[in-house]
Amino acid sequence: MNRTKLGRDFEKAVQQAARAGLDEHLKKTQKSLDSLARQYEGEPVSKVKPALKQMLSRSGMSLPDRQLTEYAEKISEGTRITLQLK
Repeated sequence: MNRTKLGRDFEKAVQQAARAGLDEHLKKTQKSLDSLARQYEGEPVSKVKPALKQMLSRSGMSLPDRQLTEYAEKISEGTRITLQLK
C-alpha cells in the first residue's frame, strides 16, 4: 500500500480550521449562556440547573452533575461564567 505523507502546512491548516470552528461554536454558546444567566439570576439552583442542562444539551455539550450544580449556583448568584478553550 502506498501512502503519501501530508506536509506540516496541511496539518497546520486543518488545525486552524478546526480551531476557528470551535471558536465560533463557543461564541454562540457563550451568548446563550449569558442570556440564560440574565433570565435566571436570583432564581433557586433547583430552577437554574435544569435550564442550564437543557441549554448546554442544545449546544451539544454536557457537564458532570457536580460542575452543573456549581455553574447553576454561580448563575443564581449573578456571577458571569466565561467559556474558554484550553
